[in-house]
Amino acid sequence: MSTEARQYQPEYFQQAQQQMDDLLARSATDRAFRAQLLADPKTTVSEFLGMPVRGSFNVKFIENKADATIVLPDAIDPAKELSSQELEAVAGGATPVILSIVASVLAVYDAIEDKYCGGSCF
Repeated sequence: MSTEARQYQPEYFQQAQQQMDDLLARSATDRAFRAQLLADPKTTVSEFLGMPVRGSFNVKFIENKADATIVLPDAIDPAKELSSQELEAVAGGATPVILSIVASVLAVYDAIEDKYCGGSCF
């Protein structure tokens, strides 16, 4: 879903954010659920949402065992041209780490959209 579409559906965005908050809150207090998220995140998210998630959905949960956990950005082939999205991010000053975080969150939101709208809210 595009950022523009999210602007026009704030209730969807709030609902998706609440689902993410609920998932994270449960992972902090339910050891079995937390272990499932770490071992089989796709199935666990699917069960948490009560519906299957897209085949392309890929997410990984990790334990924070350090003072800071930093997710490396996706590797980029230096010989490959940037996509229009990547060019916009560079022009806007976004960093690859922020883009990776946003991409991960959007993937979860898209799975939630599938639950509530069958993937066609917009």
